[in-house]
Amino acid sequence: MRRARFGLLIWVILGAGAGALPALADSDVVLPVHTPFWIPREIALGSYLFGSVVSPTVELKWEAALYQHRIDTLMFVLEGAGSYGTKFAAGETQYYDPPINYLYQYSVAAELGYRMDRPGGFSFSFHAGAGPLFYGARARTLSTENLSAGTVVGRMSVGWRVGKVTTGVTGGFSAPFNTSVVSYSAVYLGGFFGGVYVNWR
Repeated sequence: MRRARFGLLIWVILGAGAGALPALADSDVVLPVHTPFWIPREIALGSYLFGSVVSPTVELKWEAALYQHRIDTLMFVLEGAGSYGTKFAAGETQYYDPPINYLYQYSVAAELGYRMDRPGGFSFSFHAGAGPLFYGARARTLSTENLSAGTVVGRMSVGWRVGKVTTGVTGGFSAPFNTSVVSYSAVYLGGFFGGVYVNWR
């Protein structure tokens, strides 16, 4: 259900954006800017929101162009993220999940993405992939847990480029999989993500 809703969001925005942008002249070509792949290309600051839990998050992204043509880039993205919960429910949830007072999530995801850089400065990108997730939590009445699982991640960003730096807003969704059946914190992982980003070329 989570991934279906995220896919629908991508389809709607892509469809709307394609019709709203003016046609591109043959002379409008954005020259690629080569940056070593081992240097991070982007940082995003935001928060995950899932149910009653709010988790401020920092994300770093490494990018490598797989194919470039005019304003379009097909890219490989390596994303590392870390978050800590700062807001929790005061009691049990509606599904009787135990209340927690500590939560962390670390993830690394290998992703495939696309970026469009218009000559005027408008930038649009999205990427999705999967990777390992390391998480842990502490409940008031249960022992602390530190576990691992997998996670599926999707992001969409809209920004404006000035020189070699692009800034804008980013949003998306992540969904854990293969979590432990005895984990009490798995129900609090992932969710909707929203924030701002800076990408340098």
